Amino acid sequence: MKKIRVVEWAPAYGISIQSARFLTDEEKKDYRADVRDFILVGLGEAIELDHLTHDDLMTVISEDAYMGEFNGCSNMVYKLAADQEKALIALNEKRAKEKAEKEKRERIEAYKTLVKNIEENKVKVLPRNKLKKYLEDYNDLHNEGGEGYLPEVVAEEYYIEVKAYLQQTEFPHEGESR
Repeated sequence: MKKIRVVEWAPAYGISIQSARFLTDEEKKDYRADVRDFILVGLGEAIELDHLTHDDLMTVISEDAYMGEFNGCSNMVYKLAADQEKALIALNEKRAKEKAEKEKRERIEAYKTLVKNIEENKVKVLPRNKLKKYLEDYNDLHNEGGEGYLPEVVAEEYYIEVKAYLQQTEFPHEGESR
């Protein structure tokens, strides 16, 4: 059977590129006549495109490229040209980079907020080995040992790591002035 490159869109778990083939004449005997020509069998390893959405996929391929579905599921399978495969892989890498940059920006903002709250005495800082005892004592005194409000407390070691991370991201090169 002839191998073809396809892209699979599975609404439940994403998009992947792989090789596939149609059913053989022998295999077709086990399927209804109205579907047997649209069933494909995946071959080998898939390239997962974890960072793409269906909308991203449709910017590279056309609905007209629809070929059928993989055996045993209703995931959509589209024929894929070599240039489209390269474009999808490049777009996936771009989306991965964008996601990592967004996560880094969000982490920096969260760290800045934490530092600001500590500096404004809204968050207490204690050595890691004293945190548990402090929170237990606070809970026993203010909540009579039950459930209730506990103040935000940060380990001193974590606070030092956060400040170092912010210093490195804001001024990554030694000698760089503020």
